[in-house]
Amino acid sequence: MLLIGNWSDPIQPEEAGGVQVLHDFISRKGCVCEFCGTQTRLSAKEPLGHFHVCRLDRQLPNEPANWVTLCCICSDLNSLDKLKGKGSFIEAPWISQGQLTNLLRLAYAVSVRPEAEWGTVGSSASAFLNAIDSTPEAWASIKWAGQVESLQFVMDRMVHPFSRGAYANSLRFRFDLDPYEDAIRYWAVALEKLAMAAQSTDEPAAESPDTI
Repeated sequence: MLLIGNWSDPIQPEEAGGVQVLHDFISRKGCVCEFCGTQTRLSAKEPLGHFHVCRLDRQLPNEPANWVTLCCICSDLNSLDKLKGKGSFIEAPWISQGQLTNLLRLAYAVSVRPEAEWGTVGSSASAFLNAIDSTPEAWASIKWAGQVESLQFVMDRMVHPFSRGAYANSLRFRFDLDPYEDAIRYWAVALEKLAMAAQSTDEPAAESPDTI
């Protein structure tokens, strides 16, 4: 699992030629985060839709051929320092980081819009959050609860280099709501519509009346 991406920090408008340049680039990319796949909307108030444009490879030049669109959550995955105070690690090899990010985003959207029509998604959101918050028993022996600040210390205690790499691949970042609440609230309306649309397609078709 790619815990830390190789992309750069967000490109500032003055580095790109203005906000409109970044806005147009995100629009051409379909307003889609190229790491987790979530989609945003661009508005006059939020011309970038809580997305960032970053250099895909931080070592390469700052030019559109090396640009990538990322949501404000995924853009933070390029540095442990940027994750401090924004969440913790969990052991979850059964899910990709992008999938986890999207499920957390949806669960948090439910919590910030409890009055919305979420259907079955609303009832399962809190259960999902509770399920992923159980820590492995082995963590107690090293007094670790997934804190970002202690990750390197934990990795260093795993003597064999292969063990470190293999275990790091099983970790995912479980972000908290507070650091990203403005963005979650912005995306919540669209997420509600998507959730309801998905559920409506899952409903069984009505039986046709008997014909004579």
